[in-house]
Amino acid sequence: TDGKLIISGSFLPVSGTASYNIAQLLSNGTPDPSFNAGTGLTNEVAQSIVELADGRRVIAGDIHLYNGSYSNNIFCLNADGSINQPFEAGNGTNSIILTLTRQNDDKILIGGNFDTYNNASRSGIARMTICGKVETEYLIACDSLEWHGTTYYSNTTDAADFHVFSGASNEKNPAKSGVSFLYN
Repeated sequence: TDGKLIISGSFLPVSGTASYNIAQLLSNGTPDPSFNAGTGLTNEVAQSIVELADGRRVIAGDIHLYNGSYSNNIFCLNADGSINQPFEAGNGTNSIILTLTRQNDDKILIGGNFDTYNNASRSGIARMTICGKVETEYLIACDSLEWHGTTYYSNTTDAADFHVFSGASNEKNPAKSGVSFLYN
């Protein structure tokens, strides 16, 4: 990483710099002048942000407008804050993405309250390439996961090249709470 931190929240200026619900900070905590989000996230906040090995950032949540461009819940940003055009999320998800994580091979896992990712049936979890394409051969057999509540989180733990992707309080079906997935 380059020591920079991208943040999202309900704010307009950061230390006097115009930032519309998203900003990038330098390692000393000041706004990064090389990051230009333009109009940023319009009345929305990214719930999850992950940095890829090449310095791009994937932001996700219940977000639809970033600097005037539309997407369903996921955007890939270049280090300067511009949208990464080759990112092929297509139709994105049909509902909120609550968390995402990057695997060692730069594949991205997303979790949330969605049934589809780019028109592919995915029940609450999907895996995509660094280009945003859904991994069709990677399908976790889940019985209609529905992520709800405020305790959703993700955790990646390196241990012998395995990771844990976990979370969810499920208010509609408590028996599905605390789901964890182990992958390599």
